[in-house]
Amino acid sequence: MTRASTTTTTAPAPGSETEQVRAHHRSVKRLGGWTTARRFDVRAARGSVVLDLLLPRIEPGEIEIELDIDHSTVKLLVPDGANIDDDDLRRVGRGRVKDWTGTGAPGGRQIKLVGEIRDAEVRVQWPSCHCSCPATTATRCGKPTTRAGLSTSPDSRTLSRRKTSRRSTHRRREDEKDALTGDKAKRKGANDEQHRRITVRSERGLE
Repeated sequence: MTRASTTTTTAPAPGSETEQVRAHHRSVKRLGGWTTARRFDVRAARGSVVLDLLLPRIEPGEIEIELDIDHSTVKLLVPDGANIDDDDLRRVGRGRVKDWTGTGAPGGRQIKLVGEIRDAEVRVQWPSCHCSCPATTATRCGKPTTRAGLSTSPDSRTLSRRKTSRRSTHRRREDEKDALTGDKAKRKGANDEQHRRITVRSERGLE
């Protein structure tokens, strides 16, 4: 009598899988409820990637993003208070990380960046909420958002930059106006002096 062998397949634990993202000469956006993974393998060449990491389905714990990008841009939408660790990320050429999230919170989500970026850029930011709703890592504000997942309303820093730019433009125009007025005054003074000299010569000639 032969017994049939049975094979047990164990499903991977939630969040243990690795999401692979490829963007070679194209743009790739992963927004909304697209994954539960906490590990990401991102490779791009002359392309752009947007990763939404605000999902409540992502299991608690550290998020690791392995990067291999060349002349590309990767934008990470992260929860408020997230802590970005890019110490093990190698930068070649003009590769850089722009962290616009400010100071991370002690209990914030840990996001670790590893791998290599060559003449590429990683931008870390979170969507801004400008209403009174308690937008957290698990909820989103009901305000309209753009295709990139960012709020259409400008944040305080953007408004401040706009005001500063307007003031600078106003001052520049005032300076140009003052300079123009000064030039006109100089030309008028020169013309008056020339006219005075001509008048003096004429009077001497009559004498």
